[in-house]
Amino acid sequence: MIADRVENEVLGGEAVEPVPRRYWWLKRISLTGGMLLVGIAGLHFWWAGYVERRWAQVIAEAQAAGEPVLPEDFNAATIADDENAAVLYLRAADMVRDNAELSRLAARGQSPSQLTAETLEEIGRQLDAHDFFFNLLREARERKGLAWPIEYKSPLLNVMLPDLAHSRACAGLLVLKARWAADQGEVGAAISAVRDVYGLADALSAWPSLLAHMHAVAMNHQGALTLEALLPAVGDRLASPDAPAELRREMDALLATLIDEAPLVRGVELAIAMERAMQLDTVSLMVDGTDERELRFVGAIPKRSVTGSAIYGPMFKMAGVRMAKYMAAYIAAVRAPTWPEHVECLANAPEIPTETSGFNGPTGMLASILLPSLGGACKTHYEGLAKRRLTAVAVALRLYEVDRGRRAESLDELVEHGYLPRAPGDPFKLGATLQYAPDAARPLIYSVGRDGKDDSADYVNQVAPIDQCDCDAVLFLDGERPVQPKP
Repeated sequence: MIADRVENEVLGGEAVEPVPRRYWWLKRISLTGGMLLVGIAGLHFWWAGYVERRWAQVIAEAQAAGEPVLPEDFNAATIADDENAAVLYLRAADMVRDNAELSRLAARGQSPSQLTAETLEEIGRQLDAHDFFFNLLREARERKGLAWPIEYKSPLLNVMLPDLAHSRACAGLLVLKARWAADQGEVGAAISAVRDVYGLADALSAWPSLLAHMHAVAMNHQGALTLEALLPAVGDRLASPDAPAELRREMDALLATLIDEAPLVRGVELAIAMERAMQLDTVSLMVDGTDERELRFVGAIPKRSVTGSAIYGPMFKMAGVRMAKYMAAYIAAVRAPTWPEHVECLANAPEIPTETSGFNGPTGMLASILLPSLGGACKTHYEGLAKRRLTAVAVALRLYEVDRGRRAESLDELVEHGYLPRAPGDPFKLGATLQYAPDAARPLIYSVGRDGKDDSADYVNQVAPIDQCDCDAVLFLDGERPVQPKP
């Protein structure tokens, strides 16, 4: 052995002490451990670089698709206040908040079908005292520019949004105004008020927020039920010899609004894109730190720690990449024209681990905090599309009857004569159109509803603003909605 051979050798007149064997093994272990640590560090830095490239890729893909993904992407172009409809909508919401009488009336407007004639007259007299409020909403609808005055910046979780409850109250007051005007024989004013409801709904759809979009869907439901009650009287007035030309213009404009579904579709896309931007922004802040004291829903976030970021940063950012891919799949899926196609689009969506322990713990923890429940929201969106299409068909049928003296025998006639651009598809049944029963005891049109099954127009008498049942969604053409709650 080497140690034995050098035991008695002398260098420079000094004896060389033998090296104990145990130290040779220690050196080998140390060298191996050092090489292993270098390898782990190299692998970690390679992984960090890979994650950064994936992070940049998901942002670039969204921008290439024309989708907003960074906080500043959601900031609208500046519009002068005297041209911006959003300024008036916010002012009207403030009026509801600050006026006790308007707030009280708005609460009663959420269920207008339950009002008696005496109650409606009492409410109507009070509404007449608030012409300035209703003129404000009318002017807002007529303005061409719309930019909600909110600056989106990091941290997005801390961007405070106005209270949407007061905007929703504005729609309830407009519904009461429409019912009161129709009761007084002023059907033109009633239709104009309904147009204001849809104007407000479409304006809220331009707000990148899931909550705002759900409010917009609810307003479409309110508009549908209101028109169901008003259309018979409107038809009678249009068919009279002295029918005002302005009423027909109002109806034509209303039909054009209902046919245009772009605000609803764009609204849900923006809402999901905002959720994705919020997730990416929050993950970035959790890795890099922030000067903010804390983030809403998340808690305190420390300032940047180089050591901490190097260790857990890639892990959190990879979780952010997975969530961004998941949200991108939802944005693509909500563009599908029907709910079955939407579900099919999501079949290949990436899965997000939900467990909060083990290897996938960080991803599951972030997902449980940052991922919204999109399934129900998206299904409600398709319900909004169904309500809008049903209402468009009801308006088109009424105009057809006024012009030709008879009700259309099929929906294809509405397309042939230019009242509708295409056959109205049912959002809940692939390849099917809305169902039309002109010869029923109560003529109606309907969608098969959330469960996709045709229940032959079985329905629930809806008082709530958004359907939450699996029955058919029905619109009665003669304004007679019977009370038939489903067990």
